[in-house]
Amino acid sequence: MGNGNYRIVVLLVPALFVSCDIFQTRTADPPAQTSSSYVSPVVASDVFDNMRSAFQDQNPENYLKSFSDSATFGRTFVFDASPQARSQYFGVFIAWTKQSEQEYFTNMNAKILAGKAAGLSFTTLSAVSEQSDSAQYDAEYLLTVPHSQAGIPTVFQGRAQFFLIRNSLNSTWSIWHWVDFRDAQNDPGWSDLKGAFAQ
Repeated sequence: MGNGNYRIVVLLVPALFVSCDIFQTRTADPPAQTSSSYVSPVVASDVFDNMRSAFQDQNPENYLKSFSDSATFGRTFVFDASPQARSQYFGVFIAWTKQSEQEYFTNMNAKILAGKAAGLSFTTLSAVSEQSDSAQYDAEYLLTVPHSQAGIPTVFQGRAQFFLIRNSLNSTWSIWHWVDFRDAQNDPGWSDLKGAFAQ
């Protein structure tokens, strides 16, 4: 009798473990990730490639890496908006900072239509001067932003001067001074995009 009971217990215990799967590990859900095409800007022109990909990827963190700060690069980022945008968006550009860049970029992405992405192209990009620790690039740009905000253009184009600095510790480049201009046709430019989505 005792031997028979023992055989029943031995048969039931494995069945319990199989049916309950109490020791089986669950596959973890993949973490939510923002697309990234960022490359370490060891060449000055890499900064502009990263800006392009940040627009395509809608990645504010990578966009922000394009700009200097006093702690890392020894210079605080400065943006000079076009005179037209300074007049239209009065007060917005008085104290424009690196944080302001992040805010407009994040606000812009929040308004982009589902399934769409903003696009940035530099139609011309030329190095005016390039030293071992500094560089100046002149550019003409075209921005397309398929957003849902009424009363704001979806195409922005103009000219810009970018002054870059190199971090001597890790040999990476960033923009420390950016001067924006409207084009000859007075079309809305990058400053206007920033002003429109600054808040």
